Amino acid sequence: MRAVAVCGGKKIFSILPYQDKKVGIVTTGSEVYHGRIQDAFGPVLKEKVKEFGGEVMGQTITDDDRTTQGRPSRNLSPREPIWCWLAAE
Repeated sequence: MRAVAVCGGKKIFSILPYQDKKVGIVTTGSEVYHGRIQDAFGPVLKEKVKEFGGEVMGQTITDDDRTTQGRPSRNLSPREPIWCWLAAE
């Protein structure tokens, strides 16, 4: 009750409703981009996003050229995205 007194009768905290998230996946790596190796992590990540009630807006694969890596994300941009950048090693 002391916390209530300190806060002057105002709420100490509030719990906001859970909101589903929208996710755009950008996989970077020349090996994946040029087809030398297969993207193995994208499908796993998509499944995990679904398990937590999220929606995958799409996935794009870019090469290692840093000047072009941001371009695909503009096409996937939901209102409040969570970005997952995957780099092939």
